[in-house]
Amino acid sequence: MHLLFIDESGSLVPIGKQSPEDRFVLGGIIISEDTWFKIDADLKVLRRKYKIEKEIKWRYFYTSRNKETSLSHLGDELKEQLRTDIYSIISRYKSIKIISVLADVAQCYGQSYINSDDDLYWFAYKRLMERFQYYLEGLFIVPSHFSTGIQLADMVAGGIYRWYAKSDGRFHKQIAGRIRRSPGGKTEGYGIVKLH
Repeated sequence: MHLLFIDESGSLVPIGKQSPEDRFVLGGIIISEDTWFKIDADLKVLRRKYKIEKEIKWRYFYTSRNKETSLSHLGDELKEQLRTDIYSIISRYKSIKIISVLADVAQCYGQSYINSDDDLYWFAYKRLMERFQYYLEGLFIVPSHFSTGIQLADMVAGGIYRWYAKSDGRFHKQIAGRIRRSPGGKTEGYGIVKLH
C-alpha cells in the first residue's frame, strides 16, 4: 500500500488581485507502507534531538522571533541543520516518491476553464491525483499536527516552492532524487506538473 500526503506553499489570490510573481505549489510525498514506520521513527529521533514537541512546518523556519512556534527555541543555524536532517530522511528511502504541481497563478487565470481561485486549486489537485493514481491504494485526510506525512509534505511543498518561485534551489536539490521520473529520467509531466 502507498500513502499520499499533500501540502501547499505559496498563495492563491482571487482573480484580479494576482501579480505576475504569484506562484502556488502543491507538494505531495508518496510513502510505501513498509517505509512508513521507519520514517515516523526517524522523525521522532529528530524531534528528541532538537527538543521539538509540536508539529514542524515550513513557515516556522522563517517566523519572526516575536512569534512563538515549535522551532522558536532554535537559532538560525540549528533550524538550517534541522531542515537538512528532514530532507535527509526523505532522500534516504528509495521507495519515497515526490509529486508536485507548480502553478503560475497569473497565467493559469488566463485559461478559459479557470474562473476563480477555487477552480485553480481543484485543477491543481486533480493534476496531482492523476500522478498518484499509479500508486492509488489509500488516501487519508488528517490535520497536519497528527501526521508525520503531512509535515514532510509541507517541507516538500516549501522546498519546491522556493525553487520554483524564488529561484532558490538549496532545498529542491536535497530531495530531487526522490521526485517521480519517467523511465528516461524526465521529471516534468511525471513528478513535476507545471500549470500555465
